[in-house]
Amino acid sequence: MDFSEYGTLSEEWVDFEKNNSEAAGWTLDIGGGDPVKLQAQGNIMTAAMGRAKLERSGLWAVVEFEDYTATSRDGYAIPVRCYRPKAARGRTLPAHVHYHGGGYTTGDLETDECYCVAWAHALSAAVVSVNYRHTPQVSGLVPFHDAIDAFDWIAGHAAALGADPERLTVGGISAGGGLAAAVVVHEVRQALAGGAAARVRGQVLAIPNVVQEFPFERFADRGRTSLVQCAGSPLLPKIFYDYMVGLLRAGHDTPANHPTWNPGLVEDEVLRSIPPTAMLVCGSDLLRDEGLMYASRLRDAGVPTKVHIFDGMPHGFYLFDQLASTTRWEEIVRESTRWAGSKEGEWFVEVPPQKP
Repeated sequence: MDFSEYGTLSEEWVDFEKNNSEAAGWTLDIGGGDPVKLQAQGNIMTAAMGRAKLERSGLWAVVEFEDYTATSRDGYAIPVRCYRPKAARGRTLPAHVHYHGGGYTTGDLETDECYCVAWAHALSAAVVSVNYRHTPQVSGLVPFHDAIDAFDWIAGHAAALGADPERLTVGGISAGGGLAAAVVVHEVRQALAGGAAARVRGQVLAIPNVVQEFPFERFADRGRTSLVQCAGSPLLPKIFYDYMVGLLRAGHDTPANHPTWNPGLVEDEVLRSIPPTAMLVCGSDLLRDEGLMYASRLRDAGVPTKVHIFDGMPHGFYLFDQLASTTRWEEIVRESTRWAGSKEGEWFVEVPPQKP
């Protein structure tokens, strides 16, 4: 495999960077050595950007939410927030479970709220956001276990959420994409072991981190893999990626090849039973190749798979509304979420649209 053709930064990004050097060159400061301060910095900044986006949209006028708590295997109370269109009160809706990004360190219910509100409104769906635990407060498989346990709670409490248990999809961005993929692999394994159908109808993986042990042997040339080609790309340079991975692996002995945090390398027997998968990938992104490798494996195994590559765009470019590609990104995420949860010939009952 070789996906290096997508790695050169696009003219759109280069032009944006020239005119917005401070924003385009932004990344969290890892030089201070305090991951808790880094975490707070990231959450404050991302939540502020999201609030501004929501205020401009006016969507709070037509979407409401309720908070719940799921219990993890070690007794931790996992915060869960369910967003629904106000016009759909009393209706049972398809549901999408979302896991935010942030390198397993940053992110919470507020940082991705603007996306969840927009999806609930546009898709006539219940969107359930999960605030799994983060590094440095935890490490190892804890975020993955939280993601799995929260999904189990959501599926078991679908009626209370006004969600249709037969129409559950999962998705996530970056680290959250890896958690979503791990949830799906776990669900499929459980279903195969018990002779039942998996509870996930489809998944949407956006710029996901699906391997902790990169399979260089699967690629034509190590030097053209995204880990090498995109080591200095904006927003997620390799030095920052390595720092985040270091926090995730600190203080425990979980091997890098452990299957839970390597859903992209799942064994073929399980791979064939993965539900329909939509994959969104940025061309100039360290995580490009693991996403496209997983999508290729799914396609070759006969899994319905749709892939969107944002040629020459860096990881997380969609944070900037000034980019034309951000509008396209948002359109594709919405369309992919609907696609992942649909079956051929299925009828969709739309909630009458309300203008903000």
